[in-house]
Amino acid sequence: MKKVIVFLTLSVIILSVSFTGCSSSSDDSKTTGDTGTGTENSSSTPAPTATPDNNGDKEIKTDTGRYTGQIDGNSIEIKISGVPDDLAAKAFRFDENTGAKTQFEQLGLTGGENVKFRYWVNEHGQNLIIEIEKI
Repeated sequence: MKKVIVFLTLSVIILSVSFTGCSSSSDDSKTTGDTGTGTENSSSTPAPTATPDNNGDKEIKTDTGRYTGQIDGNSIEIKISGVPDDLAAKAFRFDENTGAKTQFEQLGLTGGENVKFRYWVNEHGQNLIIEIEKI
């Protein structure tokens, strides 16, 4: 009887760990700059405006949303306009090669303000803001 209990306990733990791994991989597309070109939510999600930069090596996107708060010294959260509320929140980092962080600090945002911003997605799937303004 003791062996059966140990076996069942181990089975539950193994299944829990495997399901946790599966669920985190499906969420990656929501937080790593999914461009909305897939079939999921593509009909209700407006695609951000995208243009290549001067060097043509990265695609610059323009979007609007509601600033919700600062995550840390280099990251903020914005709820993208036109996206269902439960999917709208995205994290954005300030591109260190631009003045976006200084520009953001000068806006004095406290939360709830509408913003327009330009960003690009790096090779790690991080959204990097290069420009932000209050609208």
